[in-house]
Amino acid sequence: MVDTAINLHKAHLTAFEHATLQEKVKRETTRKKTSRRSIHKGGAAANIGDLRERMKIRDETERSTQALRVAGVAARKENKEKKKRVAACIARSDLPAPTDLLLLREPDKNPTILEAASMTPEGHHEYLHAVLQAEKESNGELEGKLIKFPELKAGELFIRLGNTYQREDLGVKDIESSPTQETFIESSDVGSDAGSIDSISRNADFIAFDNI
Repeated sequence: MVDTAINLHKAHLTAFEHATLQEKVKRETTRKKTSRRSIHKGGAAANIGDLRERMKIRDETERSTQALRVAGVAARKENKEKKKRVAACIARSDLPAPTDLLLLREPDKNPTILEAASMTPEGHHEYLHAVLQAEKESNGELEGKLIKFPELKAGELFIRLGNTYQREDLGVKDIESSPTQETFIESSDVGSDAGSIDSISRNADFIAFDNI
């Protein structure tokens, strides 16, 4: 009976120590999740911040995609109306309006460089930078420092805005608005006078007069 009581008492102490240890681990985990300093030590807060920034990137890309889709639908609707007006003018043998001959660009099908980038995580660099920062800090690679990006030298950065197209040459040369100035030679010029006298000497017929 005594041995049984001792064993029961030991089992009770073991269970109590195990429950105390579990509670301690739980409190430590909660502290790491809510502590801001743990992000610099690779704690759970870095993972939470990473997840939040990723959700922001997803929301921004979805918002940009939806906005381009709405703009594309509006452009197609307007282009359809333009085609109808042009067809009506042709049927009446009238000239259509110049604006009806130019169709609108459909942003969702033919996006610009910036619009296409807005539908990717790279297009939202402020959130992507936070994600990369949190990942590096979570792995203990930065130790509280900021990510350093490579510096570009002069002439190495090229930004293209919008789509480009090759314009055909119409074969019309540029014509200056002001007429070409003519150069006049003054009669007082010695060289000009000498040339004029020589020309008269060669081409003129001289009449000889006898002395009276």
